Amino acid sequence: MLEFKKISRKNFAELLPFFELELESQKRNKVRIADYTPGSVMMWHESYDDRFAVVGASVIFNTKFENGQRCYYYPIGKNKKHAIKALASHIKEQGGCAVIADVGEGRIGKISKEMFVVEAYGSRDMADYLYVKSEFENPAGRKHHKRKNLINRFAAEHPDTYFEALTPDNLGLALEYYKYYALRNPDSSSVEDNEYKENIKLLSDFDFSIFSGGLLWADGKIVGLTIGEVYGDTVYVHTEKAEKEMAGAYQTLSRAYLLSITDPSVKYVNREEDLGLPGLRRSKMAYCPAWLEYKYVLRVTVE
Repeated sequence: MLEFKKISRKNFAELLPFFELELESQKRNKVRIADYTPGSVMMWHESYDDRFAVVGASVIFNTKFENGQRCYYYPIGKNKKHAIKALASHIKEQGGCAVIADVGEGRIGKISKEMFVVEAYGSRDMADYLYVKSEFENPAGRKHHKRKNLINRFAAEHPDTYFEALTPDNLGLALEYYKYYALRNPDSSSVEDNEYKENIKLLSDFDFSIFSGGLLWADGKIVGLTIGEVYGDTVYVHTEKAEKEMAGAYQTLSRAYLLSITDPSVKYVNREEDLGLPGLRRSKMAYCPAWLEYKYVLRVTVE
């Protein structure tokens, strides 16, 4: 039976080599799911009581759904066939039925070779939004007309605006702004929810080897904050907050952050899922995604 160990800041370094190996798989399979990045795991491991088990050159995560049910993720690393077989044996020893979450569509068949998939379901609410990075940096053409106008309007109304990358020197300001924003916007950043708690911890002990981000300034004050990470050929945007009453603030912030990432090999942007929230869905669709990265939850059994 596999032994799962609780993830912590102290042992997180053990996982980094597996994330490095996973980049090779990402290039081959073109899977860009936000749940499988080091930043996402670091950010949310406490909220979901994440655990891990090493199987050769792969690692398997075990997490807890909001309903309290524990589930597994598709392995990351190399030689995943061996890891899936080990997971199948583990499930069998535990009683023969389990849930495997956030599996890319192309990987369902690989799991099915070792386990019987009783049910496979995905939902539009779970799908990650993927965009072409260059279209964010230089929105052009009819489909980006509204966004370009908002960016131009923001620049005209706030000529002193500028973007400042996150550094050890301005993290305190970023933390103050995030708290200030959350208190004024309880509908999207309640101080009672996990997102608030995880962002506070993240900004209080920021790991620059994994995360990046920046502050948008206008009229002599901070009006926006973004936190993301570069993993492989994709920028994953984990947190983005800006002044809603300032037309174009969000669009200017997202563009400025991506322009600050100059590595030519980074070509895509993952802005994660919308959770079925109408306002969030409208805003993500307004950026004109190139595609949606669908994820599936599998209920499996082993005979």
